[in-house]
Amino acid sequence: MFDVFFTANELVAAGPGQLAAAALAVVLAIFSIGSGT
Repeated sequence: MFDVFFTANELVAAGPGQLAAAALAVVLAIFSIGSGT
């Protein structure tokens, strides 16, 4: 796993565009876990 909260915190400081990318990454991770493991 990875530190979701730490990453999100950095991206919030970086900007909304980065936050959107982080949200997409989280969704992809959840989807991967849901259909994989």
